[in-house]
Amino acid sequence: MADYESNAHNVYFTASFLPDPKVRLVGTVGYNKSTAELKTVDMSDITGQVAADPVFPGEIASDPEKFGFGEMPDYSDLDYELMQFSLGIAFEVSPGVRLTADADYADLIDNQGYVYGIESGSLFMVRTGIQFDF
Repeated sequence: MADYESNAHNVYFTASFLPDPKVRLVGTVGYNKSTAELKTVDMSDITGQVAADPVFPGEIASDPEKFGFGEMPDYSDLDYELMQFSLGIAFEVSPGVRLTADADYADLIDNQGYVYGIESGSLFMVRTGIQFDF
C-alpha cells in the first residue's frame, strides 16, 4: 500500500457588464495550484514467487528492481499552476438571438514533471457563434 496526498487551491473571479441593453460583456480570471505526492510504495517481497512462476521470464526473477515500485514515488509527484483568462461579448440582434464571441487564454506551468516529464504550455482560443434562446 501507499499513501497519496493531494492539495488543490482554486480562485476564480467573474464579472459581467451591460453597457447597453443589447450588449453583454463577461470576463473571468482563474488560478489553480495543485500538488500531489505518492509516498513510498510498500509491497511485500514476491521475488521467490516470481522466480518459481513459469509465466515470468527469468530476467525479471533475477532482477527484482525490474518488477518493483521503488522509483514510483520519484516520478509520480504532481506540482503545477494554471492561469486562465477569458473575455466574451454577446450582442442581441433580435429577441432570443445573439451573436457571441469569446477569447480564452490558459498558461500551464508544470513545476515537476509528472510521469512523462515537464508538460508546461499555453493555449489561446477564439470562439464565435449564434445563441438561440427558446
